[in-house]
Formats: sequence, structure tokens, C-alpha cells
Amino acid sequence: RVTNAFISLSNASIVDIVGNAARATTNTSSAIQASAVIPDGTAPRLVASALDMNVGTLYLTFSETVNAATLDALQVTIQSQAVRTLGMPTYTLTGGQMSITNSTVVYIRLTLNNTNALEQISGLATSDASTFIVITNLTIQDMSGNSNA
Repeated sequence: RVTNAFISLSNASIVDIVGNAARATTNTSSAIQASAVIPDGTAPRLVASALDMNVGTLYLTFSETVNAATLDALQVTIQSQAVRTLGMPTYTLTGGQMSITNSTVVYIRLTLNNTNALEQISGLATSDASTFIVITNLTIQDMSGNSNA
């Protein structure tokens, strides 16, 4: 049984077909308890990324709000092509300063070691065409605790 989900309404929240407004619930004691709640079971997906080498920041955009406190830079790899092949330039981050705000967009400020390493690897992270982000399923969680897909 659900015991922690309630709904309350203002006069303007719902109007019936003839224009009658819903009766407002004036305080939490008159809120209506939900009879069922389906919890979030959808994993956040990485949908876009941007790497700014001028300021050493990697931006990750997800399909839903993610919990910034769970972001793990060690689970992020930058590679030069969409599909990994033997001998292809790649680099897995070794740390960084993470976002602190829960959002659909989070960032990793790269360490100086990360930035220097990326600049030294020929053919990697020199343009959009040579920058592909790969994350493991341990990179981040959404606000319900679902790990990224």
C-alpha cells in the first residue's frame, strides 16, 4: 500500500465540462492519498555531449534529470571513432571536478593531467569528428537511483 503520495488541488486546477471548478483542498490533512504509484524504472540515457578543450570541460546531456552527486568521471572514455577498434586512440578520464547541480546536463571539469593527455594523443578530441564519448552503466544515476543505460 502506498503511504507517501498525496494530491491536493487548487480551485483553478481542474474544470468540468460545464465550467465548474474543482473544490480546493485547503491543507495537507485534506489531500487525497494515491491508491497506486508506479515508481521510476527508466534508466537515464546519454543523448548528447560536448567537450570544450579551451576550458577543459566535458558536458554530458541525459534523457532525464540525473543525480550529480553520483557522477563518476572514471567511467567515462573518449575515443576517436563511434565504434572502438584495435589500436584506435582512446582515453579514460582519471578524475575531475563534477557538477553539483541535479539536471539533465552535468559536467566534468577535467584535471590538468586529463587535458594534457588528451592533447598528446594524436587524432583524439581535436574536432567533433574525433570525439566520441563512451560511458559505462556505473557513470551516473537518476533521481530514483536508476543507473544510466
